[in-house]
Amino acid sequence: MCVRPVEPENALPYFSNARQQLRNVIALLALAAAPASAAPLSVVDGEFRRDGVAYRGFGVNYYDAFLRTLRDGANTSYDAGFAALGARDIPFARLNLGGFYANDLQLYRDDKPEYFRRMDGVIASAESHGVDLVPSLFWNRFALPDLVGESGNAWGNATSQTRTLARQYATDVITRYKDSSAILMWEFGNEFNLAQDLPTQDANAGVNVAQGTPAQRTAADKISSDAVRAAIAEFAGIARSIDPGRATTTGHSVSRPAQFELRQSNTFVRDTAAEFRQITIDDHAAVDAISVHAYHHALLGNNRDQQTAASARFADAPNSGYTAVLAQLVAAADASGKSLFLGEFGVADTFDFPIPDDGNPSNDTEQRLRVLLDAYVAADVPMAALWVYDSNNAESTQLGFNVTATNSRSYQLDLLQEYNTRIVPEPTSLAAVILMIGLFRRPDRRALSRRI
Repeated sequence: MCVRPVEPENALPYFSNARQQLRNVIALLALAAAPASAAPLSVVDGEFRRDGVAYRGFGVNYYDAFLRTLRDGANTSYDAGFAALGARDIPFARLNLGGFYANDLQLYRDDKPEYFRRMDGVIASAESHGVDLVPSLFWNRFALPDLVGESGNAWGNATSQTRTLARQYATDVITRYKDSSAILMWEFGNEFNLAQDLPTQDANAGVNVAQGTPAQRTAADKISSDAVRAAIAEFAGIARSIDPGRATTTGHSVSRPAQFELRQSNTFVRDTAAEFRQITIDDHAAVDAISVHAYHHALLGNNRDQQTAASARFADAPNSGYTAVLAQLVAAADASGKSLFLGEFGVADTFDFPIPDDGNPSNDTEQRLRVLLDAYVAADVPMAALWVYDSNNAESTQLGFNVTATNSRSYQLDLLQEYNTRIVPEPTSLAAVILMIGLFRRPDRRALSRRI
C-alpha cells in the first residue's frame, strides 16, 4: 500500500480419507522433530517450504521500522515494536529496507558504514525477538531515479545510473544479510505494477521538492511492463547468485482491472478472468512467489472510496466478489508453480465493505478482519501481511489502518495470533500429533504445513 469472502461452512474440516490422514501424521511427526534453524524459505512444487516443511503464517507490514532510524540514527523504537510482535508470536514483518524519497538514500552514497550500522540494528532486533523479515528494497520507484537525476523510465535501461545503483544496492544488502536468521525472502519493490503501461503520467506522482524530488513529473517518467519485468528479473538473478535457495517476490499489488489490455493496447478495456490470471503470471515470471496486495476494494477493481461499489474486476464475470477474485489468484499461482503471498491486506476504521460479498456493508472492523482471515484459511493462502503495524505514516493513521500493541486496534494483533495457531500446529508429542489430525487439512494441492 502506498498509503490500500464467503465464510467457509467449515474452515477446518476433517480429513477425507485414511491415506491423507497417514500422510499428515507423517508430516506432523517430522514437524515435531524438526529443529529450529535459519534455513532459507524456498518455493518447492508451488509451496513455501523451510527446513523441508511447508511454511504458513499471518504477519504484518512494519513499513517504517528501518525508515525511522534511517532518518534519525538515534531512533531505535523498532526494537520495542519487534518485541511486541515476538511476544504475540507474529511470525514475520514486511518492511521498507531502503528509503522512500531520494534524500533518504543520500546516506547510502555518502557514508555506507553508518547507513548499514542503522540497518544492522533493525536486522539484529528482529533476530533477537524471533521475527522473520520480508525486506522490500526499492519501495518507491522514483527514489533511485531522482537520486541520480534520471527519469522514471530509467528502470528499463540496463545501463542507466538507476539500474546501476539498484544493482549495487541489491548486491550490498543481500550479501550483508544472506546468513541472517531473520531474512525470510527478498522482495524487489512496492506496487511497481500499478504504474506500468499507463497512457499518461500523473504530473504530481511522487513529487515532494523538500525531499529531493522534481517539481513535476513528465512523460519520461512513464514506465512499461517490459521495463518493470527487466528490473525485477535482474534483481531476482542477483538474489539467487548471492543467496541461492531463498525465495524472491515482486512486491506487486493486485493488477489493475485493465492491466492485460493496457499492455496489449494501452487502453482501459477491462480484462477477462483469463487475462487477469495471465498478466499475474507473466508479471511474476522471474520470481518464486506471486505478490498481491489484497484490499477489498482493490481485488474488486475499485478505487478506495468505492468499497461498497459493484465489482469492476472482470469483463466476463462482472459480479465477481472478493472470494471469486481470490480464487483466480490461487489458480494463477497453481498454474505457474509458484506460491502466493498477500503482501498487504487490512481493514480501516474509515471504510465499510460488504461481508462477505452480499452488498451489506459492515462497520465492525473486527468482523471484517475475521472474514478476510477465514477466506485466506479456506483458500489455503500460505502467507499474508496485515497493513500496517506501528507506523509513523500520517495517512495510515488518518485512515484508521495503524495497529500497535497498545492502541484501540491492538485486537488485530491478537486475531493474527489466534489464526496463526489455527494454521500452524505446534505438536509436542505423538498424542498431540494424533489430536491435530482432526483439526487441520491442506486442501487439494499441498501437504499439511507449519511455520518454523
